[in-house]
Amino acid sequence: MASGKHQAKISSRSKFVYDAFISFRGEDTRGNFTNYLREALVAAGFHPFRDDDGIQRGANISTELERAIKQSRSSIIVFSANYASSSWCLDELLKILEHKKTGRHAILPVFYHVDPSHVRKQRGSFAQALAGHDERFDEDKVGAWRTALTEVANVAGLTFPSQAYRYEKNFIDDIVRVTGENIGMQRKGKSEKKDTCFSYRASNIKGNFFSMDDSYEVERSEVDGLVVPLSTDHTPDKTDERQRIEDAEGYVTWADEWRVGGVQEISDVVDFIIIVSAGLWSAISSEEAVVAIRSIRGTEAACESLPKISNARKSSDNISCLVVRFADYY
Repeated sequence: MASGKHQAKISSRSKFVYDAFISFRGEDTRGNFTNYLREALVAAGFHPFRDDDGIQRGANISTELERAIKQSRSSIIVFSANYASSSWCLDELLKILEHKKTGRHAILPVFYHVDPSHVRKQRGSFAQALAGHDERFDEDKVGAWRTALTEVANVAGLTFPSQAYRYEKNFIDDIVRVTGENIGMQRKGKSEKKDTCFSYRASNIKGNFFSMDDSYEVERSEVDGLVVPLSTDHTPDKTDERQRIEDAEGYVTWADEWRVGGVQEISDVVDFIIIVSAGLWSAISSEEAVVAIRSIRGTEAACESLPKISNARKSSDNISCLVVRFADYY
């Protein structure tokens, strides 16, 4: 049970590590297109996963790649001329579709110098590749690959070259835009990209953060000093706030004061969070607290500094303080 005035219990559990898993045929696109795509995603504030030559390849998809798919919010599947010639890529495709069935993983097919109908109906280079697989693998396995190719090719995707795209840069820009739409992050202008990325993470936290009776929490972005309130004072008695807490598997009770029970869950957080009781906020602004924590080395010393400042300013209420620091997101 967490008392409304002073206590806060925190559990850190990351649901996702990557914004997008890029599936591609290395010999076709590694040195050019997928390199540019990855750079564009990173520049827009996304965290993509793209496998490299350092991952050991065996007969089956590696454990590392399977884990990366499960830890990704979405997948970008780059179909190129030799994609289907790789049994590795086809197994990867099966894993992506398997994860898509959870309802928490979006996919974006990208047809790079490939006719979507060739993927959908296994024609051209895709027909040749699968004919070769028929001689090496059992019928069920090849049948599963064919079904997967058809299923993904039936999803609305992007094609290059086409009437819509004459230049790769515009094509890549649209892949980045659609990826943002798929995972709930709208891409903004270059000067705003860091705010976009941070605001998305902040919204994740707000959804799972319980507002305590006498506490108020803020988060500070490491990239621009932006301060974001995660909860407001004295709100568990409000219907919408109570519903939010209960939706996050917490609960609200009354025992001479409002009490919030359960675990506060925080994931995908940037830099640090300050959780304190109302006595401190009555004497120090959110911005001052963030500056103080940022300027002091050592979490314990930083945490001790805020009550001292508050006491020096004659705060008349109880004071408690908790500072939670997080590792870099990237």
